[in-house]
Amino acid sequence: GVDFVQTLLMQNKYQLKTELPITLGGEATGIVVEVGTGVEGFEVGDLVHGAGAGCFSEYVQFPAFGVIKLDPDSDPVYAPSLYSYVTSLHALKYRAKLQQGETLLVLGASGGIGSTAIQIGKILGATVIAAASNEEKLKTCEKLGADYLINYEKENLKLRVREITNNDGANVVFDPVGDRFTEPAIRALSWRGRLVTLGFAAGEIPKIPINLLLLKEASIVGAALREANMNDPFGSLRERDELVELHSKGLIHPLVSKIIRMQDAPEAFELIQKRRAHGKIVLITEAYEKKYGSTLSRL
Repeated sequence: GVDFVQTLLMQNKYQLKTELPITLGGEATGIVVEVGTGVEGFEVGDLVHGAGAGCFSEYVQFPAFGVIKLDPDSDPVYAPSLYSYVTSLHALKYRAKLQQGETLLVLGASGGIGSTAIQIGKILGATVIAAASNEEKLKTCEKLGADYLINYEKENLKLRVREITNNDGANVVFDPVGDRFTEPAIRALSWRGRLVTLGFAAGEIPKIPINLLLLKEASIVGAALREANMNDPFGSLRERDELVELHSKGLIHPLVSKIIRMQDAPEAFELIQKRRAHGKIVLITEAYEKKYGSTLSRL
């Protein structure tokens, strides 16, 4: 899977600096060819999905706790993204404490991570307001199950949320975009609402007047999956197990908008950097095409 973080890494703009040279790629799906000493639950030949580093390659090594086993008959392209789905589950259920019956506002809702937040929000029983930058993206959000739609390039985000919620505001805001969208989203929060920040895809890190939180007893919380994995590995394992269960029950449906051959990876980065991605963009290897067929007629 190709995600926005990889575009930051390649420009050395990611918040956690990595020594060069690096191989990009934060997640991959493939066949196990070797199992390390002491590793249980996996065998050579298993179809697995993992999250880590250096995944834009034909072979990659994962720690066992960063891998989930998939149905051997499933298509790897449509594997549930550990990065995106677990990030949304972690952010909404465990950081923002989203409750059944609450209202969730998702910014950047048609993107790779925003599209998973819509689905996780619905699974948790929330009313979901999807916000995106054009009508085509909003149509994608509607198909994913969003209850209300906001074009935040044309509509006033705060006022539209207030209108939808009968002036109560959103209980939770899922914000992977930052920049000029964060402050109006905070102003659209309900009493004791929570904004969970996951990154700044729109560019600038926003500077927020802190009194906006005081007057509503509102909160801003962070959700950083990589740091959660390092500091709370057992909690992260629980979240991955939850994802596997949701997928096995047919409750999540990965949105794949583009399948691109590995040698054409620059096309994928261009789509993300120009904000043209809807859902997930997937890179495939020659080995994938030999087993599953050509991508030319896909999507």
